[in-house]
Amino acid sequence: IVFVSILVAVGAAPIPNAGPVTMMIVINAIGLGPFFPYVAYLLSVDWLLDRFRTVVNVMGDVYGAGIIAALEAQKLASV
Repeated sequence: IVFVSILVAVGAAPIPNAGPVTMMIVINAIGLGPFFPYVAYLLSVDWLLDRFRTVVNVMGDVYGAGIIAALEAQKLASV
């Protein structure tokens, strides 16, 4: 389960609303296919959770870009 989840999650971060797709892949991989009708309950709140995941992803990219810009500015100032 962990291996399939990692493989599915690696490429899902930049894709909007990828949570339900990755969830279906993992559910199918572990043999819980008959529980697909109950996924609708999770979809009703996933849109809100997706907003939070997107904010975390964007903020991580912003902080990373800011750190790299600051490090490069220090290198350029010393040249």
